[in-house]
Amino acid sequence: AEGESDASASEKKEERVKDLMGLVAEIVPFLLSNNAQTEAVDLLMEVDSLSHLLGYVDMATYERVCLYLQTCALYLPEPEDAEALHEAARIYRKCGKSCLALRIALRLRDMELAQAIFGEADEITKKQLAFDLGRHNVV
Repeated sequence: AEGESDASASEKKEERVKDLMGLVAEIVPFLLSNNAQTEAVDLLMEVDSLSHLLGYVDMATYERVCLYLQTCALYLPEPEDAEALHEAARIYRKCGKSCLALRIALRLRDMELAQAIFGEADEITKKQLAFDLGRHNVV
């Protein structure tokens, strides 16, 4: 009987989490579209779903979201700080902002990410990225 009650409690908890995540999926787009980007990011951080942010951000909201993620990273403990910065880099890459994504990769000291950003850039952007890499003494 005790095993059955544990299973039942676990099912109820999973159902509540599923309901909560459904609400989050409705609230985040609303917040982003109504100039409340910081609240949207905070909500996703609170429910450990920051990785879902990329699907919600667009060209109208990416800038404030990424700036807020970078600011939050200053106050977050490890490894959440790196997670926030990686998410900002993913958003910058999605929005075609290679130079800003590269800055974050350098801040993270993630050379694989920096190489990926450099590799996907067009020729003109590669020149700018090469200049930025040179300024940081990266060869």
